[in-house]
Amino acid sequence: MNRKVTKTTTKNWKTTLHPYASANVNKYGYDANVGTQVSKGPVSLDVGTSFGSGYKPETDIIMSVNIPITKRVKSKKNKL
Repeated sequence: MNRKVTKTTTKNWKTTLHPYASANVNKYGYDANVGTQVSKGPVSLDVGTSFGSGYKPETDIIMSVNIPITKRVKSKKNKL
C-alpha cells in the first residue's frame, strides 16, 4: 500500500529583525530612508519612513505572507 504524505519543506519560525537606513546628499538637498523589517515564519512586516528636503515625510507599511512550497514524499514507515 503506497500512501503519500505531504511534508512542508520550510519550518523556519524564528523571529528576525532587520533595521536599515540609507541617505543621499547632493547640492540640491538630501534624501533619507529608515525603517525595520520584522519576520516570523511566513509573515513579514516592513515599516519604513522616507524624508527629504523636497517633500514631507512618507511612511510605508508593507505586510507580506509567503506560502511555503510543499512536496509529496513517500512515507518510509508504511513500506511493505
